[in-house]
Amino acid sequence: MWAAFAAEYLPAAPRVRLDRYDTTSSDGNVTVRARLATGRTTTAIAGEGNGPISALVHGLRRDLGIEVEVLDYAEHALGAGEEATAVAYVEVRSHDEVRWGVGMDPNITTASMKAVLSALERLGVDLAQSPQLVADAE
Repeated sequence: MWAAFAAEYLPAAPRVRLDRYDTTSSDGNVTVRARLATGRTTTAIAGEGNGPISALVHGLRRDLGIEVEVLDYAEHALGAGEEATAVAYVEVRSHDEVRWGVGMDPNITTASMKAVLSALERLGVDLAQSPQLVADAE
């Protein structure tokens, strides 16, 4: 069962992966600056929101033209203590289609951002075809 779940939600080679990011917060706002990688191409996005997921979604929308809305979010830990892995589940909608995405990482913020990218991949949103990613490759 795990193999089927991982193949669907946690592909070994996603089309777009979260290369790196940083977050800052001030007065209740969070800013995310992220680098997304596809193949040998990377591009930077930045967004602001009331939390890291909201900021990432705003950056995807503003910088890449990706229309996405987060409908639901859940998280839990696999294991306990310092060795625990965070698992985040995100339900998103894009152009009237709804899908869930899953992200796993020791860091819950990273797991959450990976979950958003996983949901977009399951929706068939090809971030690699974004005009910004194509422009960065040239």
